[in-house]
Amino acid sequence: MVQDTHHDLLEIRIHNKSLSLQNIIWEYCIRNYVIPARAQNQSTVSIRLGDLPAKLAERQTYTLIGLALKSVEFEEKYRIRLLSVNQSEDMRNIFFNYFILP
Repeated sequence: MVQDTHHDLLEIRIHNKSLSLQNIIWEYCIRNYVIPARAQNQSTVSIRLGDLPAKLAERQTYTLIGLALKSVEFEEKYRIRLLSVNQSEDMRNIFFNYFILP
């Protein structure tokens, strides 16, 4: 489940026009999913679109958020590999499953 410890930071950054939506999404996912998974020595992590803060969905569509999460640059920058995307008719229930590289 997503941790809300960095939610305030995200709120500030959403209103900061100098950061791209893609970078905001990446930072949120890394801080709230990948870093905690690495700390627990997990080899995989799943990110559910519907768990991202509503502020992101208000600003752009889930489709654009999904594209950011499928980006090769995202994988390379944060040492993760996309294993699969579990599709759903309800876009909130789409899961992005990643392998966490050492």
